[in-house]
Amino acid sequence: MALIDFEGCEKSRRFYAGNAGRKIGVVWNGGNWILKFPGPTGRLQGSVPSYTTAPLSEFLGSHVYGMLGIPVHETVLGIRGGKVVCACRDFTDDDWELVEFHDLKNSLSDDEPGFTESASTGSGVVLADVRAAINRIPELAGIDGVRERFWDMFVTDAFIRNIDRNNTNWGVLSDRKGHYRLPCTTTATRSTTNGPKPRSNGACPKTN
Repeated sequence: MALIDFEGCEKSRRFYAGNAGRKIGVVWNGGNWILKFPGPTGRLQGSVPSYTTAPLSEFLGSHVYGMLGIPVHETVLGIRGGKVVCACRDFTDDDWELVEFHDLKNSLSDDEPGFTESASTGSGVVLADVRAAINRIPELAGIDGVRERFWDMFVTDAFIRNIDRNNTNWGVLSDRKGHYRLPCTTTATRSTTNGPKPRSNGACPKTN
């Protein structure tokens, strides 16, 4: 498999959050892509393959999702700064932005009954609370297939041992006009700052 040369790609001026290593946005092949670098290992002790091989894990994990028929962001492997990186197509565009589950859950009233933690705790990962939130947040509950997609993500993450899943890297797409839909599944990264970007049709690419 050939690696894509990203050395000369222009930066997209989009910025991405997360704690699994450096990420930069670039423009490649007519679209915006996130380049994910291997995490730093200088301060870590013992065997740290999960950090040094993070781009490969991202690539393989995304392809497992695709082989299972779950919509997932497109990924390719390449080189940037002399390092192997995983490039992930950015599925947001001028019309649709990602609203994180963390922020959606934070909108719940703490008077909601039946939660183990405060209902508005955005970072809470108690499974019963997450299920309750999906059912009680209108922007989520009104989307066809949202519960099935959650369980697809839950089970597949466990299968591929995705330890980077948290409430800031999954959610729904919003057009800022009250319409919501399911995005592609990602294995980690979230977008935080928008810059100029090419137009797209908002379609959800699948890894083949």
